[in-house]
Amino acid sequence: MLASIVPGMDRLEWSDDDAPKLAYRAIDPATQFFECRCGKPDCALSRLRPFREHIKALYESLSDAIHLGRLKSEQPEEGWEGVLFALQMAASIEDAFADTSYVTESPDDLYCPPPWDEALINSEIAAKYVAGLAIFNFIWSAYETTVKTVTPGSAGGERTAVRGRRLADGLRHIEADIPELSKLYRMAVYACRKGGHLDAKIDPIKDTYGLSGLAAAAELCRIYRNFIAHGDDVVPKEYDWRKNGLGTGNFVVYRMYGVGRLLLMLIQAFAYHSLSDPDARMPVRSSRLDGEDSELNGKQMFLELQLIPEDERAESPQNAEVETSQGP
Repeated sequence: MLASIVPGMDRLEWSDDDAPKLAYRAIDPATQFFECRCGKPDCALSRLRPFREHIKALYESLSDAIHLGRLKSEQPEEGWEGVLFALQMAASIEDAFADTSYVTESPDDLYCPPPWDEALINSEIAAKYVAGLAIFNFIWSAYETTVKTVTPGSAGGERTAVRGRRLADGLRHIEADIPELSKLYRMAVYACRKGGHLDAKIDPIKDTYGLSGLAAAAELCRIYRNFIAHGDDVVPKEYDWRKNGLGTGNFVVYRMYGVGRLLLMLIQAFAYHSLSDPDARMPVRSSRLDGEDSELNGKQMFLELQLIPEDERAESPQNAEVETSQGP
């Protein structure tokens, strides 16, 4: 099997002009989940950087602020360098490969068309799950390291994620300056519910604890991370997966990116909170700009970095769909 020598060969398709192309990449769900499907010029999703670009922009902003000595730290031994490493690892993942037929009950069945097709679908699902989980885990590592870096250590042994939620709850005054926070939170909640098994854990965020904004985002991230870490998630099956991206199984993967995006927003907020002077303008690298400016203030550098600069946004509307993967 050529795919065993050259990973991804089993994904090869041919276009109408006989040009080879890959049917998918394992990180495609990171784009699909946040894709604008309404075509409206003021669509919130059309303003967002692609997921991987969001990680890159955050890495660059942190790196620039660190280089300029603008970020304070309560835990020097943890340091912002650990945050940068985890973000770099998350952004570095371009694809993943999986072959679920490597372990099977009856290898001979794979020579028959239906089982072979099923194995290909299951391998696609597994590759996308593996990529999503790896990226999420690196972003979670960046988040926990950020919390340890910007908050004093807890003498009572308070868990890092709880410290993060407490810090987030104290930043309500900047929530209005974080574009699309509420939209992205609703999307993450929708994906978590749609993927299954999380309703009972999500309901208390608002109904019992009355959390909102950044604090609600931090709590949802904590809940989902524990759900993953304690082995409660499962790789979806082929009958839950839909090519149009709207199957229950698709949302099992989507929620990794939905919650992951919230973690990026929380890191941004915590970094902004840790600036020695949020109003001071800082020179930044050219990839964050469009050649017009060379400096940004703290709000522009961190609270708005998830946005594509207005002059770079796509002008042509996308096709509308009756049901979208984003939910509310």
